Amino acid sequence: MRPFLMAWCPPGCTDQDATSSLLRASTHEERLLVTSVSTPPERSTTEWRGLYLSGNVRLDDRGAVLRLLPASDHGAASDQELVLRAWRSVGSGVLEHLTGAFGFAMWDSARAALLVVRDHLGLQPVYWTTTPGGSVLVGSDPQLLLAHPQVDARLDNRAVLAEFVNEGRYLLSRSLHLAIAKVPPASVLHVEPGRTEVREYWIPKPMPVERSPEAWVEGLAERVRVAVAAAVEGEGPYGAHLSGGLDSAAVSCHAQRVLLARGQALLGVWSWSPPPPDKPVDGEHSRIARLAMQLGAPLHHTALTAADLRRSMSDALQPGVQTDLLHEELVADSAARTGVKVMLSGWGGDEFASFNGRGLMAWQLRQRRYGWAARGAYARSTGAGPRRMVRAARTLVRQHQVPDSPWVPREIEAAMGALRAQGWDVRDVLPDGDAVIRAAFELKPPAAAATTQLELLGRGHLTKRIETWAHAGSRVGLEYRYPLLDRRVVEYAVSIPDAVHLRGGSRWVFRAAVQDLVGSALAWGQLKQEPAKWSAQAQLLSQVEPELPQGDADAARIAQWWFRARRELIRLSQQ
Repeated sequence: MRPFLMAWCPPGCTDQDATSSLLRASTHEERLLVTSVSTPPERSTTEWRGLYLSGNVRLDDRGAVLRLLPASDHGAASDQELVLRAWRSVGSGVLEHLTGAFGFAMWDSARAALLVVRDHLGLQPVYWTTTPGGSVLVGSDPQLLLAHPQVDARLDNRAVLAEFVNEGRYLLSRSLHLAIAKVPPASVLHVEPGRTEVREYWIPKPMPVERSPEAWVEGLAERVRVAVAAAVEGEGPYGAHLSGGLDSAAVSCHAQRVLLARGQALLGVWSWSPPPPDKPVDGEHSRIARLAMQLGAPLHHTALTAADLRRSMSDALQPGVQTDLLHEELVADSAARTGVKVMLSGWGGDEFASFNGRGLMAWQLRQRRYGWAARGAYARSTGAGPRRMVRAARTLVRQHQVPDSPWVPREIEAAMGALRAQGWDVRDVLPDGDAVIRAAFELKPPAAAATTQLELLGRGHLTKRIETWAHAGSRVGLEYRYPLLDRRVVEYAVSIPDAVHLRGGSRWVFRAAVQDLVGSALAWGQLKQEPAKWSAQAQLLSQVEPELPQGDADAARIAQWWFRARRELIRLSQQ
């Protein structure tokens, strides 16, 4: 992600000098300044017939955009220029044909309008604000906007708490600062004199297509292969996450296959698990080691130390610092030192491509589709004969007990109660803090597969991690790519019928789709477990918690509450 900054001083703005100084002092390559008296705009990076673009654009399907243009316009050298030509040709309708990662500001000089676009899944962060003097600022990082003297740097305490407890819905359109907003994923911000609006341009819709289960599997396999191949277009060099799970394994295996075919290879694979003991006996380490050997790629473990946790705690008490970097910050640093420029991740697979049908069986029971539910329970049970039937019956009983209304796991209630008993209550800092916490951990009622997948998309946790990693990667020159969040994969995944999800065991569709990539043993084996990773983190928390930094600022008190809550949750989960 290349940092970019754009500013518009419309007629009548009173802070044009400050805004112009901000842009001219910027050292970033991607800069665009539009004032009421500057024609054409200053420092634009890409221009086409009165359209000026500043930002990041990486297209994974250029052919879909080229088909919108006459042959005479097919000579666009960059993805940015291709988007501008298509926009000039078909207007905002081009958004229906874009696949990839993009976040950009575009100035339409003919209409005196500013358009700010963010990709479908929010892979490229985009922030914006309006100053008291009337300037509109857009950038890839809130710190770029805070450099303007009229932008209020105060924190939004509700957003700070949402950041710590991973309540991503609140953060889809808000930053940690009161004055700075985000352009949400799959949205366009439209600004012109007298008009400012944000419009959503995409939501994945199931395709009503009749296919055999085997055809659904092959269709998913093809889209995964295409998405991974698109993610390794270019020189790289490339690295990949490797957790031992199906998602990261499928991405890594096919990426390595594509790279080797053109004389390249992954520089390495990175695991969040700690280094194994001299004689590893647990399945977590041996599983990851076998995968790395199968890939022929160097394996890097994450040696998390007490010093790393102390730094993480200290950083979390700083205004506006994002969390979710405890392991990945070390991975990013290690990958960058190895020479990696692009890191591939399987993040987002659980929600779409490798969706496990969570809640689907319970929903079938509530719809009185007992035959479907029974067949699904039997398919997901092991053994044979009467023993398998008994296990299927137990599964049905457990699924029938899933509540009909939203609920909060008992572990969360217990952790909050334990903290209050110790004199720590987040409501002392934020009166409605409990509502934020409950929203973060609330589980929705069982529903059809596509309904659940869309609800997961709307929770914002996918985008929250993507944004955090984008900022961490930008610091060391590392770009993250997520093939399983490719728009084509997502749209296909939400179309897979419930009956196909219930056909076999958990994640049957994805297992069948990737078995040729990862091998049958991994595809149909036990799903990953990470006891070593969580045990190491629990030990470090117990060592470092007494040293928790103190502070009276609201953000610091929220951070202190969060670390104590995390300790309680890990303690309760190990009982």
